[in-house]
Amino acid sequence: MDIRELKCPHCGKTFKVDEAGYAAILSQVKNKEFERELESRLKDISEKQKAKQEADGLKAEQEFQKKLAEKDAEIGQKKEEIARLTEHINGLNQKAAAEYGKQLNEKDMKISSLKAQIEKNDSDRQVAVLKEQDKANHLTHSFLGGQPQ
Repeated sequence: MDIRELKCPHCGKTFKVDEAGYAAILSQVKNKEFERELESRLKDISEKQKAKQEADGLKAEQEFQKKLAEKDAEIGQKKEEIARLTEHINGLNQKAAAEYGKQLNEKDMKISSLKAQIEKNDSDRQVAVLKEQDKANHLTHSFLGGQPQ
């Protein structure tokens, strides 16, 4: 059996252990060191994962903001186009209304002119009828030999 001397790192006392005790102490030290190393690596992995998630989140947020800005720009362009087309339609409506008003005015003037012509023709006809009646009265009176009654 092999006996070893070990020195306590805390109190500095030296003590002797056999091979089985030495193996047990070595196993404890290895297990504690393994656990510390495992804990350290898990912590590192966790921190790296958290940092990666934050970076991915920031990247996703930036991509979202970029797409949002692109959509806002598209909406702005569409609004400008709508405004331009609305202005164009309003101009066409005004032009059509002016043309319609002009045509309506021309028709009204023509109707007024035709009414005036009809009134003049009626007036001329009435004058002609009266003249003819007057002629007929004169003829009747001259035929009857007398004077108008």
